[in-house]
Amino acid sequence: MGSFVEAGGGHAMKPADRVEAPTPRLFPVDALAPTRVETATFSLG
Repeated sequence: MGSFVEAGGGHAMKPADRVEAPTPRLFPVDALAPTRVETATFSLG
């Protein structure tokens, strides 16, 4: 869960937002932003 909190907190400043949709946020960011590498690392780690 820590990985989701880190990724969500970095992109979304709102704590409720990251809690509402933590996973769906990672997918678009991974596909659109070049940070997909970092996101994948957090997801795996």
